[in-house]
Amino acid sequence: MAILSDSIEKFIKGMMEEGMSQLNRNELAEYFDCAPSQINYVINTRFTPERGYMTESRRGGGGYIKVVRLNVDKEAAIAGFIGKQLEKGELSEREARAVIGQLRELGLSDDSQARMMLAATAERALAVPAVIKDKVRCGVLKSMVVELLSQ
Repeated sequence: MAILSDSIEKFIKGMMEEGMSQLNRNELAEYFDCAPSQINYVINTRFTPERGYMTESRRGGGGYIKVVRLNVDKEAAIAGFIGKQLEKGELSEREARAVIGQLRELGLSDDSQARMMLAATAERALAVPAVIKDKVRCGVLKSMVVELLSQ
């Protein structure tokens, strides 16, 4: 599913670069030979305000999905979403992935660094009791982000 989701995300971002941000869910599903719910999944998980996007949708025959890239400067994004997430003191694996994705999209980390951060914060990598796993994940990611931004 990740490969299909990645392809759908890349396709939507490509359409946005060409100036097109209004999409038809059913047409996309047909193009990718998948269920419309797969398109919803990608929109709901990869085009969120935390990642710098705003979406609007209308269901029905003439339904559409509109995806808009928010104009956010790097410093505001770091201080805002990333800072807020790291200051909570706990991060689920999903929240950690969102922070790492934002760092990557903002050009503050490269693919290799992002993969290392994802590996270090993955559920399987943290061999600690479940009650402290999210705290440990947050601490690990916070240390990595501080090091990354101090370079």
